[in-house]
Amino acid sequence: ATGRYMHDFYCRDAPLAVELEQAEADPAREEWLARAGISTIRISPRQAIDESGQAARDIVSRALNLLPRGHPALGVSSVAPGGLAVAVA
Repeated sequence: ATGRYMHDFYCRDAPLAVELEQAEADPAREEWLARAGISTIRISPRQAIDESGQAARDIVSRALNLLPRGHPALGVSSVAPGGLAVAVA
């Protein structure tokens, strides 16, 4: 959770909120998150099921792009659960 908002997933280090939803975004919520410096990525439940690999790659890519320079996750290669390879240069 950030402020008064709950997220399906949240990466504090990035900072990135991941929302699994089908509905339109709430403009007041989006404005609050933007002012707080929190990016949001939305994945539909159908995409999470039917295209889970691509959804995971999209989330990881977005999170890595938002990490601050010098973060320990940068420059490390690993394999995430489910076999998703994460290679960071």
